[in-house]
Amino acid sequence: MKQKLYFKKNFAITLLAILMLMPGLGFGQTMSQYGFSTNTNGSLTDMSTGTTDLLATGSYHSFESSNVADIGFTFVFMGVTYTKFSINSQGAMQLGDVQIAT
Repeated sequence: MKQKLYFKKNFAITLLAILMLMPGLGFGQTMSQYGFSTNTNGSLTDMSTGTTDLLATGSYHSFESSNVADIGFTFVFMGVTYTKFSINSQGAMQLGDVQIAT
């Protein structure tokens, strides 16, 4: 009788652990979700003369967020297409048309 109870208890704990881990499997990405191609006639933008500051000069130690900026290309993440992003002074980035919170 103790053996059956022990088996049922272990089975229940194992089943619970499996069920708790399963929802995370649906959010994973696989290589089959992305298309890869090679392009030999592309062009690059010269960035040797500087870059663009998205945050106001001197605001790097306060709570500031940038305006929404164009990425410059289409970026697909988890099946959603993005062309814009924004950042804040705390190092966070948000994809999409909505400005990130400070």
